[in-house]
Amino acid sequence: MILGVLDWGIGGLGFHQLLRARFPRGRIVYWSDSGVMPYGRLPANDLAARVDFVARAMGARGVTHLALACHAASSVLHLLPGERSGRPEITGIIEPGAAAIHALRRPGFVGVLGGRRTILSRVYRRLLDGLKIRQRIAQPLSAHVEAGDLDSSALRRDLLAIMAPLRRADTLLLACTHYPALAPAIQDLAPNARLIDPAAAMLRWIERHWPLDGMSGAGDEFITTGDPKVMRRSAQLAFGVNISGVIEVFSSSRRS
Repeated sequence: MILGVLDWGIGGLGFHQLLRARFPRGRIVYWSDSGVMPYGRLPANDLAARVDFVARAMGARGVTHLALACHAASSVLHLLPGERSGRPEITGIIEPGAAAIHALRRPGFVGVLGGRRTILSRVYRRLLDGLKIRQRIAQPLSAHVEAGDLDSSALRRDLLAIMAPLRRADTLLLACTHYPALAPAIQDLAPNARLIDPAAAMLRWIERHWPLDGMSGAGDEFITTGDPKVMRRSAQLAFGVNISGVIEVFSSSRRS
């Protein structure tokens, strides 16, 4: 088994860190697709086609199981082509996040912070039916994290505006894998809220359903359709992760 992780940018590195801490051996292939239009801006069918394309490109690299550490990509899983030949087994991050909320004894007033596509898809509204929830499009936050900005005045202004209706939340679902990098700042603005990171919930799901003890190979392989230097810098600034040897590929998956 070789596990892959897909995100548009560096947000999935938080999940990668959780995964690597739990399973220090075995090969993990991380694909940052930042060389194409941000996933949240792609039409749903185009995004599904892109996810399918990248999944098959990762399958060609030996990946057998693929975790979508991206809510936008996970929101179009149901639109992927039915033909699975050459494509790894895939799971998304949305359902595990919703399950983590339902597992709480008293979730109370639930705030959901997510990107535009995730929120407008209403997927969490459907999965959290019966609970008191308020959703907020927090789109600028992922751009700040991608730039390695965790504490600028511009970030604080954006965060204050986004969090204004959620200050009294009992539970906050961080429905974008970039947002845990901002967890301390978010917690300051909602001091009584429990922060739920769906990446941790997805890891628990994967541990139950996939044969991770059978992971083969060794080491991490980082791939990007964007700029490797930018990826390395952002990974260090936002997540404190030092990565090297990033493979740059064109969006058509040809090696540059």
